[in-house]
Amino acid sequence: MKSLITVLLFIVCVVSLPAQKVLKVLAIGNSFSVDAIEQNLYELAHAQGDSLVIGNAYIGGCTIDRHWENTYNGKTDYSYRKVVGGVKITKNKVTLKEIIQDDEWDVITVQQASPYSGYPPSFSHLSELMNYVKTTAHKPFRFAYHETWAFSKESTRIGFKEYYQNRQFVMYQSILNTVYSETRKVDISDIIPCAVSIQRARAILGDSLTRDGFHLEKAYGRYVAACTWCEYLTGKSVLGNPYHPESITPQMAYVAQKSAHEASEMQKAQDIEPVYYINGDFYKECPQSVEYQLMQCHKAGGKKIMTINTPAELPDADRFYAIPEFKVKDAALLKQLAGTEDNAKIVKGPAAFNQITNSKEFPFSLDDAGIKGKPSVFVLKKGRLSECETAELEMWKKICPQAEINVTSAKTYIKQLNIKEFPTMILVDKDGKIRQSFAGTTRQKCDQMLKELFHMCRYE
Repeated sequence: MKSLITVLLFIVCVVSLPAQKVLKVLAIGNSFSVDAIEQNLYELAHAQGDSLVIGNAYIGGCTIDRHWENTYNGKTDYSYRKVVGGVKITKNKVTLKEIIQDDEWDVITVQQASPYSGYPPSFSHLSELMNYVKTTAHKPFRFAYHETWAFSKESTRIGFKEYYQNRQFVMYQSILNTVYSETRKVDISDIIPCAVSIQRARAILGDSLTRDGFHLEKAYGRYVAACTWCEYLTGKSVLGNPYHPESITPQMAYVAQKSAHEASEMQKAQDIEPVYYINGDFYKECPQSVEYQLMQCHKAGGKKIMTINTPAELPDADRFYAIPEFKVKDAALLKQLAGTEDNAKIVKGPAAFNQITNSKEFPFSLDDAGIKGKPSVFVLKKGRLSECETAELEMWKKICPQAEINVTSAKTYIKQLNIKEFPTMILVDKDGKIRQSFAGTTRQKCDQMLKELFHMCRYE
């Protein structure tokens, strides 16, 4: 009798447990939604305790205009891919209406065909498409826009030259600005920032994220996009997610997760207060190519902005770190302030950092430090590193476990290396040769050093 009561109590407890919430998401997309959501996304969510049903209304190269036209001509042009329980089922020759009404979607996303993703006139029918989807769906849902990525620098894809001058930076900047302006017109506030996450991954992995100049590389390229979607859909940081496909290493997975998380955080950031305004771009940190030039400090009405008089356009490597103007607090006022000479004060830039070149040997025994045969980073500091700097270095340890990351304020190092600015980062290869050194820990400098360190750990 006692055992029977125990069994009955167990059954009652199991039955009373709340059912796991299943989030159902539908992409009205093209091949870029194939890259982003048809693999890895379900597994990432499942690994962190979430459950997704994923739908993809696919037509290769489909534009917003073509999706909209399909709403009134009822064409059966779609391939409907649906992932349920991790299993993908494909049904061809269906209409968009059939796909929308196949399930009760919680999130529905739209996107533009990649050549036109940064071209505002191509969004003229976005509002009509959205209205159709709203009136066709079974229940209220959340609209989101899938912000797709810029092409590789060597891409020969149609539109790259016509709209973006064959420049990845121009396409990237155009996508960010266009998506912001066009989604605001139709009250879409949710953006899935794959353009940013892919660009952040490129900062570390190089321009290798696509397989043909525009579609994502099938292993780590697609994984970056899936991580970005997972963080948006679940609201959970993807950092440390245990799932990654067998085709990529845990270290590559950390790079992808880091890139996706940074993109998600950047997407949330608003009202950023810049420090610099240079050739029409705002920056939080000084671009590397002009770091030690004379500057003008403009102050008025509690506002402050630094400018640098340089007639040349900054290199794209700098401009990728510019803050999009729509995220800048009081951008118009700061631009006006930067254009006035009243109250402008010439500020002497810091003395140019005497960068230690790779012709120099590290002046201390790697044997004594117990790191001979390992790539090493030395961060020379005075005082404490910030929480952000500490978190960044912890991530480096996960991405490059073969390397040694040393944070030190040892006076012998500082004196022998003649360090005048803090923190200073020095990258030493396994043979004791100094490969890079930077004064400061700007995002741009950290990216450059991590990129070189990752390459050394992977290939040397």
